[in-house]
Formats: sequence, C-alpha cells, structure tokens
Amino acid sequence: MEEEHKRLQGLMGIYGLEEKEARASYYVGMAEELFEQISEDAYTKGVRSPQFEGSRRRCSRVRRHGRSSLALLATVSLALVLGVMAVVFLQGRAAQAQQLESTSQPAAGMVRLTFDDGPVRANTPRVLNVLSDYRVKATFFVIGQRARRYPRLVKREYREGHSVQNHTYTHPDLTTLGPVETRRELRATNRAIKAAGVPRPHRFRPPYGHTNARVRSAGASLGLIQTLWSVDPHDWANPPASVICRRVVSNVRPGSIVLLHDGSGANTVEALPCIIKRLRAQGYGFGKL
Repeated sequence: MEEEHKRLQGLMGIYGLEEKEARASYYVGMAEELFEQISEDAYTKGVRSPQFEGSRRRCSRVRRHGRSSLALLATVSLALVLGVMAVVFLQGRAAQAQQLESTSQPAAGMVRLTFDDGPVRANTPRVLNVLSDYRVKATFFVIGQRARRYPRLVKREYREGHSVQNHTYTHPDLTTLGPVETRRELRATNRAIKAAGVPRPHRFRPPYGHTNARVRSAGASLGLIQTLWSVDPHDWANPPASVICRRVVSNVRPGSIVLLHDGSGANTVEALPCIIKRLRAQGYGFGKL
C-alpha cells in the first residue's frame, strides 16, 4: 500500500493527474509490467504471439494519449483483457507443449530418431531447428574429429535436451581394426564429447553398422553399449525428401530406431517434418536413447 501511495503521488505531482486518473494509470502500469513478465517467460519457452504484442502497444498508446475518464476506462479494460488473454494463451501453449513432449504412453509406441556423422555446420543446426520446432528429442552419434571442430554444436545438441553418443573418432570400419585401435577410436571420441561440456557417452554406434564380437567387447570394456538401428531410409544417398519420409513411415514399428544423418544427406532436413507429423498422426511418440 505504501508503494502504491508513493507512485500515485508521483503521477499526480509530475503529470498533474487527478487521483482517479493517477490510480487508473497506476493499475495499467501494473498490468503492463505483468504482461512484460509473461512475455519474457513466453519468449524463453518459444511462444510467440503478435496479437499480444499489438494489444500491448495499443494499451500503451491509449495510456500516453488519453486522459479522459472514457479513455482511462478503456485502457484499464484493455489491460485486464490483455492479462487474461496472456494467461489463457500461455496455459494453452503449455498444455500443448506438454502433450507434444509427453513420452509417457503414446498410443502406438515409441520411436527413436538418431542422427549420424555430425556435427557439421551446414546441416546440424537445421536439424536442431526442426526438432525444436516440433518438440522432438533425438540422439546424435557424433564423429570425434567433428566434435573437436564444432564443440558448440555438440554443446547445443545436449543443451536442447538431446542425447550425444559415440560414433568413433575417424569413422573407420572397426572390424578391420584390432581391440587397441578400436578402443583408441572410442576413447578419443569420449574425450572430444566431454571437452565440449557434454557428459560422457554410454553408447556407441560402429560406422556402417559393421561389427563383430571383438568390436562389441572393445566398446563394453569402455562402458559403451553398441547401438545399431532397425529402420534405414538411406538418406545419405540423397533420395528425394518424400522418399525418405515414405521409407521411414512405412517401416517403423513400436520401438524402432531410425537411422538418419546430419553429417550427410542433402534432403534429410526437408524430410524431417513429414516424418514427425506422419508418425505422430499414427500415434507414435519420440524419445532419445
């Protein structure tokens, strides 16, 4: 109350407002401050609403240019409506986000999207943008050399809620290497990932899917679980985006692990929205490894 009294006295003294006008202006200011707080929170959550921003500007214009009782009444009313709209909108978007992100009990089961051979400057940020837009979490099997070159992209993958795992340091066929060389490839990648500020991986994917008992054992000796895939649309060969989408959607089953590439594949980014929307329409949810 003391703060309110001080601000009212200031408005009356500086702007020569009557008490009713000053009180109305005070409450409008409170509404605008509340709106700014809501807007900032919404922005950090990725919520955008040009309608709210336009309403806030109109509210400010009325407040600046109108001092009649009718203008002030209109301003207060607009501010109240604006506040209610903002709260309702954000609650609705929060519920929508929760529904999109929910991985509790999807009707058709879970699908894991995985991306190999990155990070690269051309594709990885675009893949991350699409995943963010659709609120999907995925798994990135990174090449150690590229993780060293683009540590910020590795950090972004982790920061945005994705899983970052090991795809060897130089992408060799591990079945042609001995146990010492295989462990060296995997260790170097673990170090590159940790150097980017990301937790140590717990999975590895052998390049080309080439593996044997010796490769699995070398990974296990470092605490790494070998992880392959069950759906491969061969996006690395650059088929049209529609073909990539069709190959994925027609072959997915509950629990499928989908192999995609952010380090190659010219049409993978374009295919992603189609894959996500069609699988969601079939009742699938998305998770990371």
